[in-house]
This record gives sequence, C-alpha cells and structure tokens, in this order.
Amino acid sequence: TEIHYHAGEKVVVEGGMELTAKAGGSFVKIDAGGVTIRGAEVKVNSGGGPGAGTGIQILEPVIPWAAAKDKAGALLVPAAVQMALAKAARAAGDIRCPICEACREGKCDLGTVA
Repeated sequence: TEIHYHAGEKVVVEGGMELTAKAGGSFVKIDAGGVTIRGAEVKVNSGGGPGAGTGIQILEPVIPWAAAKDKAGALLVPAAVQMALAKAARAAGDIRCPICEACREGKCDLGTVA
C-alpha cells in the first residue's frame, strides 16, 4: 500500500508537537527537542536517492447504469408487527394503534402514551 503526496510548488506537513517518518527500523523525528535521525547507517550528502512509488492510477469514468425501477419510488410496506398492532387496535374500536407518532408525543386521541 502506498500514499503519494505531490505538488508542483510546495508541500507542507505540519505537526503541532512532533513529526515522525519511520520505515525499516529507521526513523527521522522532528520535535521541540530538535531533529533525531536513527538508523543502521545515516548517510548525509553521500549518495543515494529518493524512493519511487508505483504512481497514481486514476480510473476512467464509466457510463452510469439506469436506476432499478422496482426499488426507487416504491411504497413502503409496514412491518408485520405494525400491521398486527394496527389490526388489533381497529378490532378494539380504537382509531390509532398504541405506538403511533401521536401517542409517542402524548397527543394520542385515546389518551395512551407509548
């Protein structure tokens, strides 16, 4: 896995208290105490070069598919529990089932609060 940062002019990475780059048992740490570099061998101006990644791989946009006609805009089907409560309330002569929104808000015509 790779993460690439690229800018034509400038890249700024800022850490409030500390900035650390760590790889392969070595690290570079910048904090209020200074710059710490630790590794098996620390080379300063003695050859080497930057690493190269695999580069960015942008996917081309594709033509979107049509929306599924059987899902968008379809009516919602009440859950079996809701249907059973509504049928029981109607059978008892009630206008609303005991867990309707009006009952939850304490405004139920039946005076019941769920």
